[in-house]
Formats: sequence, C-alpha cells, structure tokens
Amino acid sequence: MQIRGSVFIKQYSFEEKKRDYLNNNNSTPKPRMRTIPKAYEEIKKIDPDTSFSMRALRRMVNNGEIPTIKVASKNLINLDLLLEILSCQNYNMDATYVL
Repeated sequence: MQIRGSVFIKQYSFEEKKRDYLNNNNSTPKPRMRTIPKAYEEIKKIDPDTSFSMRALRRMVNNGEIPTIKVASKNLINLDLLLEILSCQNYNMDATYVL
C-alpha cells in the first residue's frame, strides 16, 4: 500500500484484480465459444449415443444455419446457442428442417 498525501492507494496483484473482475461481472453470462470439433465433443459428452455427426455440424455452419464468428481461419460457435438450435426450442415447429 502506498500513501500519497492523505490518500491510500492499494496495489493489487494480478490475482486480486482477476478475482474482483469476476466477482463484479457475474451479472452477464459469458458466451461459451467453441471451434467445430470442440462443439461436437461437447454434444457427444451430453449424448454419447447421438446420431448427429461432425459432418452435419460442419454442413450447418457452411449453410449459415448456425451463426459463427470467424477468427483467423477458425469458425467459433456459441455453444449455448448451438444447443438451443439443436433442441428446437425457439424454432418454428411448423417448418421442416433438413439436416
């Protein structure tokens, strides 16, 4: 701790700054961004017997059915959004989707 005049200035370590940042920013959820192979691994963890393939996931990304963010040569997928799309929670159930 340093004293400048009558003002105390606390010097934080990196870990203290990180802890304070994480404690103060819990109100907004952080997106869980994954590459296509990692997103597929997460799906397999949730349902080991799934019939959904990595090829189908890549095709959905290439067709624009799943929004991605391009970083360098990688497409990043928001995992929570992907699971929501695959579970058809917010999709029009009257429409026919071909995967």
